[in-house]
Amino acid sequence: MRKIDLVTVNQTDFVFYDGIDFEFIDSELTGQFHVFFVECWDSEVFRWRRDRNIESLVSGKESLPVPEAMSKRNVAVYATGGQLDRVYMKVREKILKGQITPFR
Repeated sequence: MRKIDLVTVNQTDFVFYDGIDFEFIDSELTGQFHVFFVECWDSEVFRWRRDRNIESLVSGKESLPVPEAMSKRNVAVYATGGQLDRVYMKVREKILKGQITPFR
């Protein structure tokens, strides 16, 4: 996961990321709206589950389900299908025009 950009619209910070880190989302994300771009949502969930399963085998702890944090109101995830630049620019444009607003 890498940070792409940060823009402020109507006193709300929008932070854009290439990739996703579920542990980062599980942490407290306050004061900003976080937009994650992934190539394929199913692949990201598969990787996360695989990593958790490996971790549970090594540590002996039970594997956890996909984070409930995905239902946070300050998180959005867009699947790009390999078109990161195109999707990012379109979402950013709509946010700047006020066509996409955070759910508060």
